[in-house]
Amino acid sequence: MTILGRILQGVFTSLSIAAFGLAAPAAAQTKSDRGLQFYAEARGGFSFMSDQTFRFARAGLSDATTKAKVGSSWMAGAALGVNLNNAFRVEAEYLYRRNTLKNVSTPALSAPGSGDFNSVFIMGNAYYDFEGWKFSSVQVRPFIGLGLGVAQEI
Repeated sequence: MTILGRILQGVFTSLSIAAFGLAAPAAAQTKSDRGLQFYAEARGGFSFMSDQTFRFARAGLSDATTKAKVGSSWMAGAALGVNLNNAFRVEAEYLYRRNTLKNVSTPALSAPGSGDFNSVFIMGNAYYDFEGWKFSSVQVRPFIGLGLGVAQEI
């Protein structure tokens, strides 16, 4: 099989697994000694953002502090990666997070807020997969990861 054929086969297999709602790491657990294996993952979850405090200072005036209460909401994304061998894998990840603004308060005013904090993250991640344990038909395989990326408020 050509390299392109192996890439397409790995991507198609991984997309099929994700489309049927199986756990995304399952695609990474189908490793063997056949060389590079590509995978795709769909990700989602909840976003818990802490309340924000802003301090404004103007020449000749006292500092003004504004506090914003932010609600929790959802996040979604996807990753494309490659298993380098039985233990190491790397991936590129895109993630979108949305949090709503609940309330804005200053020393003189408190009012319901309207707005949101939407963010986009682009990450490069590397993982080391430890040997797993098999319990009946379920396999558990712990891993440790490191990521580096950028986030942009949109």
